[in-house]
Amino acid sequence: MVRPTKLFLREAKHVLWYLRGTTQFGIWYKQIEGEKICGFIDVDWVGSPLGWNSKLCGIFNVGFATIS
Repeated sequence: MVRPTKLFLREAKHVLWYLRGTTQFGIWYKQIEGEKICGFIDVDWVGSPLGWNSKLCGIFNVGFATIS
């Protein structure tokens, strides 16, 4: 991001055009009484004090369904 090129800006515009054209899409979830979301996240900095080589893992449960 220090010196973005014209190619980078063109691709960024492409992503924004795509998002603008897909606003009607989405994922719908049915609300079920008493269902809870439970999640756990683990971060490992892989020995890098600046976090350049971080690794993130997570798992979430929605009712009886597991989502990673």
